[in-house]
Amino acid sequence: MGKLKKLLFLPLILGTLLSAEDRSLVGFELGYTPKKDVTVPNASFKIGAESTNYRFFIAASQSQIDDTIDQSSLGLEPQYMFNFSQIASFYIGAETGYVWRSDDSDYRGYIGGESGLDFHLTKKFDIYLGARVLKAKNKESQKSGFLTFVVKYKTE
Repeated sequence: MGKLKKLLFLPLILGTLLSAEDRSLVGFELGYTPKKDVTVPNASFKIGAESTNYRFFIAASQSQIDDTIDQSSLGLEPQYMFNFSQIASFYIGAETGYVWRSDDSDYRGYIGGESGLDFHLTKKFDIYLGARVLKAKNKESQKSGFLTFVVKYKTE
């Protein structure tokens, strides 16, 4: 449990590095991961913060591999944004965290990367369209596509 606590406190440290003009973020993500003969849907809830070029999320995800196996994860997602227009931006990011499955008594660390496009619908709402690759210890790489709905708000 010690590693999980460190993962949760990391955003507090990173938060001090961001400027006073930050925005807080709340997001909901829907995605899919192709497996051998099926496509596994997944959903995530994210909280985070962003400045002009950087953002990070803490993300909790859930997916159902089949009728008997559920998979959950908790991770940190730091990202860098390339703001090429007022309508959209491109981003790249890294991911790290822990994943556990209902058919496995151990939780495993994972690392990965993602990239995608942000579409700025309004000053308060964005949609991200992206792809990611994750690798957990002693497991195959997992590739997925996703769509994230994000609400931005200013904290005073």
